[in-house]
Amino acid sequence: MSPPYARFLGAARQTALTVGAVIGTLCILAAVAAVVLDVRPLVFRSGSMSPTIGTGALAIAQRVDASTLEVGQIVSVPTESGERVTHRIQGVQHQDGSAVLRLKGDANKAPDAAPYVVTHADKVVFDMPWVGYAVGWVGGPLGLFVLGLYAAFLLSVIVRSDRGTPRATHRAVRAARRAVPVSAALVIVGGTLVAGTLLQARAMPTLAAWADPAAVSGTTMSAYVVPAPNGSSCALVTPGSGTERGVNLTWPATTAPLPALSYTSTVTGLGSSTANVVNVSSNKQLQVRYNPSTAANQAKLVTVQATGYPTGAASWLGPMTSWKFRTGATAGAQPTCGETTPPIADIRAPDGTTRTRAAFQTFLAGASGCTMADIILCGTMSDASTITAEYILERTVGSTTRCWTGSWTTSCTAYQPASTGTYAGLDVFYDDGTTATVYNTAGSYTLTVRLTDAWANVTTDAVTFTLT
Repeated sequence: MSPPYARFLGAARQTALTVGAVIGTLCILAAVAAVVLDVRPLVFRSGSMSPTIGTGALAIAQRVDASTLEVGQIVSVPTESGERVTHRIQGVQHQDGSAVLRLKGDANKAPDAAPYVVTHADKVVFDMPWVGYAVGWVGGPLGLFVLGLYAAFLLSVIVRSDRGTPRATHRAVRAARRAVPVSAALVIVGGTLVAGTLLQARAMPTLAAWADPAAVSGTTMSAYVVPAPNGSSCALVTPGSGTERGVNLTWPATTAPLPALSYTSTVTGLGSSTANVVNVSSNKQLQVRYNPSTAANQAKLVTVQATGYPTGAASWLGPMTSWKFRTGATAGAQPTCGETTPPIADIRAPDGTTRTRAAFQTFLAGASGCTMADIILCGTMSDASTITAEYILERTVGSTTRCWTGSWTTSCTAYQPASTGTYAGLDVFYDDGTTATVYNTAGSYTLTVRLTDAWANVTTDAVTFTLT
């Protein structure tokens, strides 16, 4: 019979090897997934995304193209200073392979001061509270030292000589070794170290940055916010030529006692262009020029953005102002100035109220602003240009979610076209259908409406309701 200490020693060694096997396997799988699926861990260093994602959480994010980004998603993007900020998308404008994002932390009262122009972003897939603290500790000097000691201990259990130990202890140790063969254990130990190091290298600290405005009071201090370029003036370059056309974007210059401002600008949507801010009388003017004879500069929707900062303090950026214009379809055609205001949407029906299916059918037939026969949704809209309306109607019953595409299907990725028109003096969007057929099951429903105007300005609105 084995003495108690021998059984305890054998059990302890077997537990150590088993734990090492589990940790090593998880690390290897996580590292392979990180490389193959192009995902990265994000360690949250601040709490403006709370309570959704708190300080010290570890989030897993996957890189996605800008064309797939939508309102409501949580994304991580780099800032101009090289740090990363992870916030929820409040607004998105898609244009020629890029997107202009307006982000806001869930705990912030105001959105981020400036939008972000991206061609791709890291979309948060899921998060784990507090795990970021552990990742940060493991990546530090003490954590790496403890990990090395643990790996050394596992190796000692694997290769240790049995000479000088009682026969009963020999049997316990051999049983532990049989549980994890030597070759497999060596792979696990090495894999734990290599995979852990790889994951730590890919783990990126991210700010869920606070963006609430703060008031400063007192007799000797005052707060100063760098003003955005003030105004929406867009004027064509006249007459222009077959090799140079453009627009002049003008706003009033700041005057004393405010500090003198310099400006940085970006132009997206053109194959090539120049952009310079100059003084014109008491104004600032951003002059954008391009060659209209180049095919890459013809019939393009162009977004121009400018941000001010106190001269000599380039990191003190103010809010960003955007302009849009569309280039001519030929070298002889002038550009056209546009607007950057998103459409205004108001979903009238459904309205988010829980009803029986019979009561809901009655409500749709008499909804304010949408008193039309045979509709399944409706709302009002307004914009300075033509609007395209789309929607996604989801239904969840138990654990099953389906979407309406003329029938209830499991595909919930594509927006469906909605009809637009004028009714009772209002611009409306709606979709025809038999209410009893579409809303034929009790459950939770979500309607998401997306309006896009002629200048690619997008508004997304959603309402969730329950039918009993």
